[in-house]
Amino acid sequence: MTQRKTLLTRQDLKIYATERLTDAPDGGGLMTAQELTGAPGELMPTPSDVDRTQGRFNARSVHAGVRRPDATPLWGAHVIISKPPKAANVSYLLYRGVRYGESRADIVKRIAAYAVATIESRMTLLSVQSLGSRIIQAYQRPGEPLPLIGDVYCLRQDKRGYPQQEQYIKVIRVSSEDRTFTDVTSGKDFVRTVVKMEISTALTADFVGVDYPSIAYADPACKLRETHIADGAQYYGVKPLVEAIRKGVMTLKVPSLMEKLVPTSQIETSHTDLTAAGQQQLIFDAAKGESSLIGSVALNGNSVLYAGNAITPGSLRLVLNATEIRDRGGDLVINDRAVGTVDYAHGELRFTESVHAGGWWTLYFRPAAEFLQLADTASIPVTINNRGYNYSMTIIPSPAPGSLVVSYRAQGRWYDLRDDGSGALRGGSAGHGSGTLNYRTGTVTITCGEQPDVASEVMFAWGSQATVHNRADSTPTATMLIQLEAGLAPNTVKLAWTDNGVAKTAQDDGAGNITGAWTGAVDYRTGAITLSSYPGGEQRLDVKVDYSVGQPQTAEWKAPVRDGSGYVNLTLSQGSIKPRSVELVYNVLIEDYDRKVQQGEAYTRKVDPYVTVRDDGNGNLKDAGGVSHGSINYTTGVIKLKPDGIVKIPKPIYRKEPMGEEIVSTQGTTQTVKPLYRLILEGYEYVPALASAPIDDSFKVTATYRGQQTEDARSKQATSGVLRIDLLPTLAEQIVPGSVRFAIGGEVYFDRRGELYWRLDTSSGAASRVGSIDYQSGIATVEQAPAGTLTLQALAGTVSANPVDAAVWRIPSAPVSPGSVQITATPLTGGQISVRADAGGKISGKGIEGQVDYESGVVRLRFGKLVAAAAGNESAYWYNPDAVDAQGKIWQPQPVYADSIRYNAVSYTYLPLDTGTIGIDPVRLPSDGRVPIYRRGDMIVIGHRLTDDIGSAHTAGQTVQLSRGDVDSICLHDAKGVPIEAKWYDYDLVRGTITWATPLDLSAYTLPITAGHAREEENRLIAVDIDGTLTLQFATGRDYPADETYISSALIGGDLQVRATAPFGQKSWTRVWSDERIGDDISARLNVKDYPIQLADDGATTDRWAIVWRDGTQFDLYSEALGLVTRTDALQDLAPINPASGKPYFTLPKGAFGIAGGGASGWQAGEVVRFNTFGTHLGVWVLRAIQPSAQRQTEDDGFVMCLRGNTTEI
Repeated sequence: MTQRKTLLTRQDLKIYATERLTDAPDGGGLMTAQELTGAPGELMPTPSDVDRTQGRFNARSVHAGVRRPDATPLWGAHVIISKPPKAANVSYLLYRGVRYGESRADIVKRIAAYAVATIESRMTLLSVQSLGSRIIQAYQRPGEPLPLIGDVYCLRQDKRGYPQQEQYIKVIRVSSEDRTFTDVTSGKDFVRTVVKMEISTALTADFVGVDYPSIAYADPACKLRETHIADGAQYYGVKPLVEAIRKGVMTLKVPSLMEKLVPTSQIETSHTDLTAAGQQQLIFDAAKGESSLIGSVALNGNSVLYAGNAITPGSLRLVLNATEIRDRGGDLVINDRAVGTVDYAHGELRFTESVHAGGWWTLYFRPAAEFLQLADTASIPVTINNRGYNYSMTIIPSPAPGSLVVSYRAQGRWYDLRDDGSGALRGGSAGHGSGTLNYRTGTVTITCGEQPDVASEVMFAWGSQATVHNRADSTPTATMLIQLEAGLAPNTVKLAWTDNGVAKTAQDDGAGNITGAWTGAVDYRTGAITLSSYPGGEQRLDVKVDYSVGQPQTAEWKAPVRDGSGYVNLTLSQGSIKPRSVELVYNVLIEDYDRKVQQGEAYTRKVDPYVTVRDDGNGNLKDAGGVSHGSINYTTGVIKLKPDGIVKIPKPIYRKEPMGEEIVSTQGTTQTVKPLYRLILEGYEYVPALASAPIDDSFKVTATYRGQQTEDARSKQATSGVLRIDLLPTLAEQIVPGSVRFAIGGEVYFDRRGELYWRLDTSSGAASRVGSIDYQSGIATVEQAPAGTLTLQALAGTVSANPVDAAVWRIPSAPVSPGSVQITATPLTGGQISVRADAGGKISGKGIEGQVDYESGVVRLRFGKLVAAAAGNESAYWYNPDAVDAQGKIWQPQPVYADSIRYNAVSYTYLPLDTGTIGIDPVRLPSDGRVPIYRRGDMIVIGHRLTDDIGSAHTAGQTVQLSRGDVDSICLHDAKGVPIEAKWYDYDLVRGTITWATPLDLSAYTLPITAGHAREEENRLIAVDIDGTLTLQFATGRDYPADETYISSALIGGDLQVRATAPFGQKSWTRVWSDERIGDDISARLNVKDYPIQLADDGATTDRWAIVWRDGTQFDLYSEALGLVTRTDALQDLAPINPASGKPYFTLPKGAFGIAGGGASGWQAGEVVRFNTFGTHLGVWVLRAIQPSAQRQTEDDGFVMCLRGNTTEI
């Protein structure tokens, strides 16, 4: 069946050049009469060897439109790239024009605005960063995250008195070091991390930072601002179909959602021996109760108060007469008014306004432990089913205040939401999203600023409080220590001193006791005199000590054998052993330790494998807990040792928690998932465990003792007053640095980095050193103290070993080189796990399985193995019936130490090339230079297009059969590519035929003729997946092969129809092109009802116009795009000529002015009439990116661009 004719034909739809087809800043401009034919080099130059070697970005402005001498519209106009270039290193994109006549400089600014500046970063610029430098130096607080490779920052210098400068920079290399500085005001030392960043492009100006780091906010002239992805621009392109599709399907697949916008160069970055999830700062309540500080200094807008210890969030009260200041999420508030900030970790209060003119104040707070711990992790996979803005998860035990970080990936970039210490999660800006953390329930709820990418993860990283205990209820023991030489002889130690003029003495009794005016004990082996009662000793008295020393004797037995009663019988080399001189050390093993770990009955590897026993002076051999392990006969030197005992080991308390889902299958838009469970360490308790000597050759006993040997008499001048305080005398835990606070008499002591201080100056933070602390042993040494009771105010202990059975983290920079990820971990049972991900990202090995997403850098692991669910595991602490798979198997977790999970990887980044070479500053653009060309809601065109050679022999009335029927369009071209006018043939799309007209004249064309025919259909995307899967709104209408089928995203121009807006007047011309009146109205009106503005396709443009009256009849005509167009009068038609077509832009009949025929004028000088016109053209920018390539440019860099739309059938 011959098709009916249409009002518009394919010959009416054309692409027109603009004034300047160049890459100069003024490239672009107005539409010209030049029709683009597709000739090589017509639109863009053929890539040169320099372009191919260095990379190049080109931008050309064109107009797709209809030019006819009438007002025929084109409905639903849209532009697509229907076929990409053959050259693999060349890509094209379409970008919408905004304003008629715009230049390349205009659109480059819009393209570069992919990233925009937001809040000031955590870094402060250091010194002057000079013009031409590629190194930036800044400083930040220790423990804060360092910049990542690929991060973009904005240097904005906008402080009054300095040159106004702005430049965006991209980080390509980072190094840092912690350095100590001195505050010039208080003289207090403080530590800052100095960060050195290498950037991708040189600085274009001098940027002024601070000369020297400040302990307070520095307010530099130039601030380092973070950036946020605005991604307001939309790009359109084309990709080939990956797999053939059948009629009726709802999905199809393209190689990628992305296309290169600018050229980039790939570089590799090695990540070596990194911890899996990084470290999180924990602030843990270590207090026994409220501590208080009293002061009287004024508190103004520059004041800082120092508490000495970290502060538990939510516990702070500053009482100023009748006013009370509290903390809320890091702010100091009076009622709801913020008056300052609090740094919980450093125990610092900073005021931003005056709150206290003078008089006494009291600061109440709960001291906290502040420390870095390897983060615990979890994640929620983002699937088609659960993709949205809101996500929630319950974490038990609740994360430590201020430690939780939630990360999500949107449009290829990661965003972080951080807990501010009050349970509120905030991003770098409000646009990043927000959330809440309920510390009581552990429930986290977030709202993302954008929907996360499908197949990415919402990641949670936090500091667990499970490995830390508040030990403020411990009963420390305080003794005074006088240290002598090792190997003291019993009955030879004598102490003499004078106290307030009175001579006093004390001595040992030969059994290890000190008696006399001071009492205590002496360890003959180590030479330590420990005094438990020392009246006046805190005054630092001079003490003379007389004693005798002699080297103790030693003995060693390897693999001694037990007797029938389980004893080991040993004999020293001599008799007459001195009491309290014998010490035995032997190695033991925890019974069935591996099984205890597997059954969740133990987890720490820090169990002492040695037992030490000493004689008590009565012939009994006892350990530190007073438990007897045998005896010694002092006369004969015979030892009976029973090398068994009970030790206390920490037992983990686990909780089973659902942590995300595993995708079992995907069918269309439906995914079937199964819940994943993991174990969360909720805490630990100490339980007894049997320890005994090994029964193999590894068993060894060593002894030191004193018999009959010579001794030397000696004297020593010592000083009293040094206290030895055992903070955790009954537990083998480490002290958490920064958590120690105790009082003796009226003095308060606190720790800083292994030292003890007292007498804190709350206004400067300065304090006097007065001792030291060994965090491993829990022993504090106080060099000066008053008489009085020891009171513990705050203390935290830890076993410092966090077991996990699953982990999820992201590698600092992505994408990651396939096959480069290697992971190691240490199980609680010992040994080593080592595995490498395969090329597909799968991780599989003994005791481990997981996956790495090379594109995003996300790694997800779990440790354990699949076992039969019904093999007696139903009662196991880790069992959950929901986790049993279809084969009847369940995953048995086998925890590893979190701090042992380490990895190596190689990521590659795309280094943008020189700005001058490629013609655009790519720093603010995506690091890989790619932008999405398919988005949810986009219209796409699926097209399979073929060309037939129909030869040179053609006669009137002849019907030519093409190679296929059921096509949607047919177009004929001659040998030079000139389209054959539609008047010379009819067509039948169903049968795939053309019929030549009668009469027929093809003399204007060069034979042979080719016939292009296409099967095309439009559709809309309802979902896009980063793997290239596009989900369609409608089922496909026919089959499409993979070969020569292309998927184009459509730049929609809407209905192209000439029209003019209703004119409006204003009192004066402000030279501001606004579509609303500026200022007062005028009384005169254009009569466009009776004399309408006339427009035609071949002359009208999309522009703004202003008639500015010079007097009652004369006026100037201005255009936003053209400037002054003409000076004329109201006595003739206004018909300015469009030089591109020789036709009027519009025609305004003179009758519209109301003064034709000599009538009186109502127009006044200076008055303005404004109106807009719209043409049947669509401004489009064609963007080309040439990637650097070692291969010479031999393949065609051409592409096919189409204007499509609908018209009226005749």
